[in-house]
Amino acid sequence: MSVTLTAAGEALIARLQAEGTPLVIDRFVFADVPGQDHTQPANPAQGVPTDHVVHEFPIPQEYRAYVNPSQVVYSALLGSDVGPFSFNWQGLYCTEHATLVAVATFPRLEKRRYDPATNTQGNNLTRNFLLEFSGARELTQITVEAAVWQLDFTVRLRGIDERERLSNRDIYGRAAFLDDGWLLTHTGGAYRFEAGRGYVEGIRAALPEPAPVVPTVTPCEVWLDVSMQGQGSDVVTMVTPLCLAPGTPSPDYVAAAPHNTPHYCEKVARIEANGSVTDLRSRTLALTPEMFGGLSAIAMVAATRDMLAGAIVEWECEAIPTLADGLPLGLELDGSVVSLAAFPRLLRKWCGAAKNGSASAWYRCTSGGVRDTAGGYIKLQDRRGNSSRGWDHGRGIDAGRALASAQEGTGLTSGTLYVGGTPGAGIIQSITNLDGPSMASASTANSNAATAQVSITSGKVRVANVAAMLVVLV
Repeated sequence: MSVTLTAAGEALIARLQAEGTPLVIDRFVFADVPGQDHTQPANPAQGVPTDHVVHEFPIPQEYRAYVNPSQVVYSALLGSDVGPFSFNWQGLYCTEHATLVAVATFPRLEKRRYDPATNTQGNNLTRNFLLEFSGARELTQITVEAAVWQLDFTVRLRGIDERERLSNRDIYGRAAFLDDGWLLTHTGGAYRFEAGRGYVEGIRAALPEPAPVVPTVTPCEVWLDVSMQGQGSDVVTMVTPLCLAPGTPSPDYVAAAPHNTPHYCEKVARIEANGSVTDLRSRTLALTPEMFGGLSAIAMVAATRDMLAGAIVEWECEAIPTLADGLPLGLELDGSVVSLAAFPRLLRKWCGAAKNGSASAWYRCTSGGVRDTAGGYIKLQDRRGNSSRGWDHGRGIDAGRALASAQEGTGLTSGTLYVGGTPGAGIIQSITNLDGPSMASASTANSNAATAQVSITSGKVRVANVAAMLVVLV
């Protein structure tokens, strides 16, 4: 390998030093020069081999560093998105003065570019060019020391970790624990953290299996000291439980040099004097409209309505809330006629033109309830006092039913039945509180006869239930 200052470069350096003007080298030039012998000294009289240039690299300010007052170094990072080409020559160029300052020659190197179409693997090359002359640091006005400059990727990797932490912080807030993650329990006289996940200041703390906890004092408050610490060439989450006397603060802190690791402390439980445990974990996510693309509250409501309108739900409260858009969450299914202009999403419940003339509900109509396939209103079901039954849909248990059709309840004839002896004597069975119209029994009996017998071959009565308002979401 041969490295040299060009004659033009030496002249430029001398002139700028005399003028007190800084030298700004701002470009790498790469070329593939045919027939070049890298074992021979480079010709200082040469210029840029324009016909053979294969790539140029603008040198960022942070890729310029000094080694000592007489040495400065420039670097080019050629990622896998650069190429393909080969090169055996590189030069440092000053654009301001259109001058090739220095040249280096070497055996031909190959620069490959990753090609996803053919799955051709690319390569990454880092090219450094050390330039040495008296007063180099002062003339180039480079202030970054090469010992801690950009080729130390530790800084960038730490930046990636920090961006990830802050992203998690935006979602989970100061702290959030999922399910039973880090839940402190007390069983059989022993304390332990349950397995699971939690986030403290954006750091993901995962506990793969339950971990024992031995309180150092009782009563006490249990904290988690969470940090990201180096382990080999990696950085991993470290969690240390702290048992402190009640009321003792445990603020976040930064560990001493040289690592200066931030530690975040979060209170998760309290152990009482009698050994009982109070869970103090935060389980609230810090979700905001910005998490959903900056949607406003009204836009979020609209998006939710778009997904759920038409669904029928039980609502065990007399009042139906009004949402951010000024409309109710839903409408009670009471057989009303409602405007499709006010509730356009209910059109998805329409039974269709073919059934509009016969359907018991969900047909389009006028404001007065007159059926009209082009009507601007829709007829709601009346589900008050009724329960739901799964649609037979070909099974044969409840054959002949149309979807959303109503069915009367079965019942027994209401009255008092006398079994044996004379009227007013014997066993009395009273059947009351029937739902819907009654049905005739399979046989009848005269209750005025000396002996009355009733044979009931089948009878169905209602099951235990809870009164709930059925609401269609709009």
